[in-house]
Amino acid sequence: MSLNIPLNSGRIGSFSTRTTHPIFIDSIQTIWATLNTNLQIITPYQFMTKGELLTGCKDKKLLGELIGYSTSCGKYLRSGHQHCGRCVPCMVRRAAIHKAGISDNTVKGYKHDNLSSAGLAQGPNDIGAMALACLRIRQFGIKQIISGNLSFAKPEQKKDFEGVIARGFSEVELLLKQYGIL
Repeated sequence: MSLNIPLNSGRIGSFSTRTTHPIFIDSIQTIWATLNTNLQIITPYQFMTKGELLTGCKDKKLLGELIGYSTSCGKYLRSGHQHCGRCVPCMVRRAAIHKAGISDNTVKGYKHDNLSSAGLAQGPNDIGAMALACLRIRQFGIKQIISGNLSFAKPEQKKDFEGVIARGFSEVELLLKQYGIL
């Protein structure tokens, strides 16, 4: 999510994660250095997917108890303080929970619980865009969808960024298969 890879040619720019993008993080670090602060931003998880983070959690019991109270939805307020279930952040969240093998006990559930019919809901078709991106990756490879979106990355990091993007899309692809979309 942090890298804001466009799902198709009509979807460029960021979703809801501008403040976690590496360019933003580097900019904050530059400001701190300019101010001569002794602070350093460390991002040990930048090359991990959300599913990998949840899978690697050392306290799965606590994670299972708390994850239902977390919020990822890009339409949370518009959905009445409930996850919509069909926006990109919701799909990434749902895929991560599925990958980690923990029960999805999201408080209030999802407004659109069944992804196979939620694509017909009013608004942008995030499910269709995500499915198309997964199919394009499967057919043409990850570099085709990334295009020039990693121009900020240091050469030695490009493969790591490509890897986390590919694995993240794989997690979502499994979710879409679960609902018969792919």
